[in-house]
Amino acid sequence: MIRPTIAIAAHGVDVVHGDGRVALGGLNLTVRSGERIALIGPSGAGKTSLLRLCGLGIAPARGRLTILDESPWSVDARALRAMRRRIGLVHQMPAIPPRQRVVHAVLAGALGRWPWWRALSSLVMPADCDGAERELARLALADRLFDRCDRLSGGQLQRVALARVLYQRPDLVLADEPVAAMDPALADSTVSLLVADARERGATLVASLHAVDLALRHFERVIGIGNGQIRFDLPPQQIDTALLDHLYSSGGSHGARPDPAPVVASGLSGPSLAPCR
Repeated sequence: MIRPTIAIAAHGVDVVHGDGRVALGGLNLTVRSGERIALIGPSGAGKTSLLRLCGLGIAPARGRLTILDESPWSVDARALRAMRRRIGLVHQMPAIPPRQRVVHAVLAGALGRWPWWRALSSLVMPADCDGAERELARLALADRLFDRCDRLSGGQLQRVALARVLYQRPDLVLADEPVAAMDPALADSTVSLLVADARERGATLVASLHAVDLALRHFERVIGIGNGQIRFDLPPQQIDTALLDHLYSSGGSHGARPDPAPVVASGLSGPSLAPCR
């Protein structure tokens, strides 16, 4: 498959909640294939809504959206499923069944590319224990391969979810606060791994982070979001304390469309377990 040149393109996109509140208003954003981007901003600013939009979890109320060089809401159901297989999602609170074994949680990353019979048989006899263990080892969790997920801490569950996406090897990785439950040192090494993996594979990575220092240290492009709009879109070297203070003091509630134009760097955007076989 030919890798797309543009991973995300949004032009005048609005996302509106069911109660009429505007989650994202007039969004203009272009993300080139292979870019690694951090989203920062106050809680409720629209970061999760942006990731859900790009992950095809919600459709725009208005505007044009292109993901991986395709218009997701104008294709048939089969093509939409194929697009979703190329997108890896990491949630702040991973939706992993508590009684599921870690090995199965990681191998779930391959369900989109495995035939149905292999996926079913792997539920009884894990199909690729070595592959799952390899990804877990990168996150210092290899020794938990056969543990039940309800025996893991929140930070360990987040790393299992990351191992699943690493095993999936998608073209586009969307991570919503992927290290929120980890201590600072572990969070730093985990973000570093996620960024390095995307760089090595040429994949696109978009991650929302509350820890601004991680965004500035590891990502080549940082987008500040406030009140459902892009406030700035800059390389980390151009982001100073005053810009951050303004972003976080502006609040995160949705609904109003503020007037100031975003600060944009030129050229960046317009916004009982069987043994393994």
